Amino acid sequence: MVEQPAPPLALLLRAAGIVLVVVGIAMLIAPSAIATLFGLDVGAGGEFMTRRYGAAGMVGLGVALWLATGRTAPSAVLGGVAAWFFVQGGVAIVATLSGTISGVAWVTVLADPILGVASLLLARRL
Repeated sequence: MVEQPAPPLALLLRAAGIVLVVVGIAMLIAPSAIATLFGLDVGAGGEFMTRRYGAAGMVGLGVALWLATGRTAPSAVLGGVAAWFFVQGGVAIVATLSGTISGVAWVTVLADPILGVASLLLARRL
């Protein structure tokens, strides 16, 4: 049985998870606009990196925090890792098909979804 966090902690985890997922989605949709908030000017490569690592990290951590209120720690972390790989895989697919990155990225296009599914299945099993 999973021990439930105290209500204030559960509320904090859920709120933080929502904020991180919302910021991650904003980074996916408008990476240059987010970079501008920090005084940065990014090109196509910077947008790709912001989406692939920034957005994926934010969404993955947000999902893990959300799941931490009702699952074991390993399951919550693996759920976040699954979300991270799914976002990274989607970004790699779009960037490869649009020509933003080279064909070498097909390795990640194939590997990321497989790793995401494996993480998700393991998270559900725990």
